[in-house]
Amino acid sequence: MKEWKILLADDSNEEFKIFEMVFEDFQYCGKKTQFFHAKNADEAKRMLSDNEDLAVVLLDENLHGLQSITDIVAFIRDFLNNYKIRIIVRSKNPVILEKNKKVFEYDINEYTTNTQVTVEHLHNIIMAALKSFDESNQFFMYENGFKLILDHTNDFLYYETKSELYQNILELVTKIINNKNVKYMIYDESHLKTLFFMDIDRNFREINIDDASSIIGESEVKKVFQCEHNLIIDGNTVQMNFKYDNDCIHIYVMNFEEFNEIERQLFWILESNLRLILKSFLSRYEMNETQEELLYTLGDVIETRSVETANHTTRVAHLSEILALKLGINEKRSKLLKITSAIHDIGKIGIRDEILNKTGKLSFLEYEEVKKHSEIGYEILRDTEEEILMVAANIARFHHERWDGKGYPIGLKGEEIDMFSRIVSLIDVYDALSHKRIYKEAWNHDAVVAYILENKGKMFDPEIVDVFMENIEEIKEVNNMYTE
Repeated sequence: MKEWKILLADDSNEEFKIFEMVFEDFQYCGKKTQFFHAKNADEAKRMLSDNEDLAVVLLDENLHGLQSITDIVAFIRDFLNNYKIRIIVRSKNPVILEKNKKVFEYDINEYTTNTQVTVEHLHNIIMAALKSFDESNQFFMYENGFKLILDHTNDFLYYETKSELYQNILELVTKIINNKNVKYMIYDESHLKTLFFMDIDRNFREINIDDASSIIGESEVKKVFQCEHNLIIDGNTVQMNFKYDNDCIHIYVMNFEEFNEIERQLFWILESNLRLILKSFLSRYEMNETQEELLYTLGDVIETRSVETANHTTRVAHLSEILALKLGINEKRSKLLKITSAIHDIGKIGIRDEILNKTGKLSFLEYEEVKKHSEIGYEILRDTEEEILMVAANIARFHHERWDGKGYPIGLKGEEIDMFSRIVSLIDVYDALSHKRIYKEAWNHDAVVAYILENKGKMFDPEIVDVFMENIEEIKEVNNMYTE
């Protein structure tokens, strides 16, 4: 996006001219604004449909009153399913509008009087809206990219030939970047004479290495072979190298623009997943082993964002499996719990770093934001038919529910909470209390056990607590095996 696109829905031409004049030299994050004008609700809907990258829409009450405003807002949120665009409502009586239930439900960014037209005021509300849009857009980019990686990794395991696999890896990278002016290459040293290449028009070709320089460019081809590190992201290029016992695979991506921070983070996640995918493909590991490693890797990625104690994911996975077996759950299902519990906190992707890594006590609003991670995790994982991800989605959503119904996000009670989430709930608390976190020191083991017993029938399923206590020595031993 070269400019911030803003739609003014107002029946006044004079108002539109004022906005264009006031924002002629305005910039936010180095980008200027481009204004669009809609004089009625139908025009506004058409422009919203034709310009998916609109950042802000200003809706004026002069546009035939509250009904038109409600109609447009519902069109944006419900019909277009657009939750990124920021909405500013301008009215003679903004307090009345703000209290209107129909308008309130639709995530309005700002309510303001349409008599407030000072340059400073207009600049401030637009700057705040653009900041909110930019943050929201980055989250959606991260979430969509993460979903793409998650959805494609299982598919990679079914391809029969390297050519088919490499083509789909490169196609995944194109979807993550979503930029047409990019070249992609894969060189597999076991195919000495072949370079797998995707051009800027998304055409995939297998090129003879002797002809590659004339087709791609000599400098680009040299870079494919020169890098020795696992992953290098340098401005507008990405280089990945995967070394195995009998093979070495190089991936090179060249963009005509520098990669943004979200793309850089997604490349780190992609590299971790591809390292396991390629290993599995080359050595023909069984599906369940690879899925386990993939989810552990994703769990570790999330763990590093929140500065958790080392091996939190590993401990939760192992202890959840042990407790499931002790509860009489069969080996296959217990193994499934072990794998899926590794990403119980995947929703922390959507929580700001300054909150995740805050050393002091969280404010009420900060805690409310942290609580959103359970629903965010569920939204990331739920759209799938894969059992392993369906189970992981439920654990991500419900592992903070309480036996007494006072948990979140829904307030489920007792056996309304699935068994896997009840197990992870106890193990997650046990591990969190047993080990140092950024906001607290580790508790001694007796204090942790006392806390769990105190919350039997409150936070935790009484039966699970009983079985936990019957096997506390084994649990303690495993817990100590994976210290920092």
